[in-house]
Formats: sequence, structure tokens, C-alpha cells
Amino acid sequence: METKIIKKRKCVFICFIMLCILSISTSCKYDKRRYKRVLNDTTLSVNKELLLYVDKYIKRYPQYRSLTILTELEYNWREEYKENCILLIGPSFDGLFEKEKIYPSYAFEYRKRMIFIQSSSDYLYRQKNIERTYHRYSVKNKKKEEDIISYLKLALVVKAIGKGSFIYLTDKADSLILRKRVKFIPPNV
Repeated sequence: METKIIKKRKCVFICFIMLCILSISTSCKYDKRRYKRVLNDTTLSVNKELLLYVDKYIKRYPQYRSLTILTELEYNWREEYKENCILLIGPSFDGLFEKEKIYPSYAFEYRKRMIFIQSSSDYLYRQKNIERTYHRYSVKNKKKEEDIISYLKLALVVKAIGKGSFIYLTDKADSLILRKRVKFIPPNV
């Protein structure tokens, strides 16, 4: 009698292990060109409301096959740490991260597009494979120094207003992000 209970428990345990392995293997997509796994878990970890804004951007600019969501911006820390938490959604330009060479460490596929999310955790990851993947999907410009300005002109601005809630701010990130006034200090003559 006890052996039947032990056999049932072993069977249940083995089925549980197989189910875990199956769920892990189906949540990853194998990228043969780079020999790495790209996590495809948009329904598990990316906020659904944020994906609505990504959908809005895709409808407006269907020509881009990859998008970058910027979360760490100097704008969020202006006015002595006043709580600003805005996100920019725009095309993945090739030279967008050229200055610091820190590329987005989180990427997922959504509606046949690669979506990259930049955050402060990107500093924790090795950049070689991430950089290759980013450049493979990114939009190439002739003048890389113009990529940041081009991104700001095309980016959609969304503000986080609480737990998983966002509001639309503007389609013109350049008018919001770039400072309005420039203080001119003449050189000593």
C-alpha cells in the first residue's frame, strides 16, 4: 500500500519536473544567428498598459522593425529630484547608445518587432552580445551623431503615474526633453 503511494508521488514529481522544463523551453525563442536565447515573455513581465502605447507607436510608424523604450532620463531628475517618471518609446537607431556604449539588456519580440528596454540595470551585463543583437535590429543612419535628435523627434512620451498606470504626454519628445532656455556665459576677454 505504501509503495503505491510512493510510486504515485514519484510520478507526480516527475510530471511536475517535465511541466517546468516544457514551460521554460516554450517561453524562450532560440536565435540561431547569435547562439543565445531571447526571452519572449511579454505577457508575463511587461505591463499591458505600456504595450498599448507600444501598439499606438507601431500604428503611427509601421516602418520600424525595432523600438527602444528609454526609462533612465536626465529629465526624470530635474527640479531637485521632483518625481518625474517618463518613458520614451521610439525607433532603435544604430547610434543611440554610441556615447556610453551601454546597450539595453532586456529585449523581447512583440508584434513581429524587437523591443529593447533600457534601464540602469544595463550596466550589470556584458555588452558584447547585447550590442550585436541591438545593431542587428537597429535603424542605420548615415550620420550617427544625429541619431539621438532623430530619436527625440520621433519618440512618444508616456508618464508613469502609479502602479502599472501610464498616461500619454506628447508625440514630440524633443520639445519636452530638450531644455527651453540656454544660459549663455560669455568667455573672459
